[in-house]
Amino acid sequence: FLSEEKFVTSLECFKEEDGIISFFFNVVEKRKKKSSNQIIEGKLNIISKKIDINLLLNIDTETHNGAGKILILDSENLFLSFSAPDIDKYVAQDLEDIRGKIVLINIKSKNYKVYSSGHRNPQGIILDNYNNFFATEHGPYGGDELNLILHNKNYGWPLTSDGLESR
Repeated sequence: FLSEEKFVTSLECFKEEDGIISFFFNVVEKRKKKSSNQIIEGKLNIISKKIDINLLLNIDTETHNGAGKILILDSENLFLSFSAPDIDKYVAQDLEDIRGKIVLINIKSKNYKVYSSGHRNPQGIILDNYNNFFATEHGPYGGDELNLILHNKNYGWPLTSDGLESR
């Protein structure tokens, strides 16, 4: 936690050969009109104790990203989740808007594309031992979800929800 305006939402790392640990983390920075997700890439040499940190990618959004979870897919790709704001929840259905999506980021080219859409607030993302991709998601008033995430699938928020209406 850096400050109320700048905070880390996720950290993922993996051990490479020769004592090198690679890591990625997402820093959300709230601004007045836009917020940014700064995906930071780093390498730690555990033998020499040398650390290198670089900005991999900066993705601006209209609201802060309360999800912002990173999952390393392989040596060239990672996933990043984006929440849809309650005030403008229909952006989860707009494929031109990054909010309410899980994106696949190519580490080498620094390009990203929408992997799945229709998410409200994907908080936990994981690959199991069989390479099934799962995400947990907060519902609005209950109705939390565990979803098997498939490429190009729309998970329906806000058009479908098992959450209850506000009382």
